[in-house]
Amino acid sequence: MDLHLLECRQAVGAWRDHHSLAAASLINGASLAALDDLDKQLGKADLVSLLWDPARFAAPLADRLMRLHCEEKLAAAIDLAAVDLSALSSDYAALATALSRSAPDILYPVAREPSDAELQSPPETASAQANLLPVKPGEASPETPSWLTGRIGEMSTWAFDRAGRAAETAGYTIKDYSGLHGRLRDAFRVRISQAWMASSGSPRPVLSQVLLMFDEVTGQVRSRI
Repeated sequence: MDLHLLECRQAVGAWRDHHSLAAASLINGASLAALDDLDKQLGKADLVSLLWDPARFAAPLADRLMRLHCEEKLAAAIDLAAVDLSALSSDYAALATALSRSAPDILYPVAREPSDAELQSPPETASAQANLLPVKPGEASPETPSWLTGRIGEMSTWAFDRAGRAAETAGYTIKDYSGLHGRLRDAFRVRISQAWMASSGSPRPVLSQVLLMFDEVTGQVRSRI
């Protein structure tokens, strides 16, 4: 067994795992910031959104806030991953360059904004998926180790639990005590969980797209070793 080749395979695997967790942590942090911002927007929700279809209000807002909080940071994180890849070996320079240019290729989810007419009448269905623009589909790469997927899932769960506890301790209006604002928060969390923080799914969530980038680079490196 060639120990040098084994070390190279282990090094690129460690690179992938480190930057995958960093991306998950970054998107997790964005979700916390977005959830905090949500409480500032609750007073703008109309009665129809509160009663009939909270996802129509929550999904577009979640997408806007998440993109605001993570797009630039995620691009910087991908650039840093490319720099670290180049540091492993000069042989990886071309792959590192390709990776650094891939951030604009991320397809961010954009929920369709409801029209004025839709806001004035109850929807025929309460499905948030009906309001989504198409995003490139795909499944999670089998390259991602199970422990990494589990760790990423723990981050998502912690974020939502933390936000839920914060909301419970704050003083809100009678609408909130009646559970209406809680419906919007739940819809907001579901949107982030499904479209942004999941490690797999179709359409492919943002985190899943980033993990796939790192998986593909890792596969390319290992194929050349």
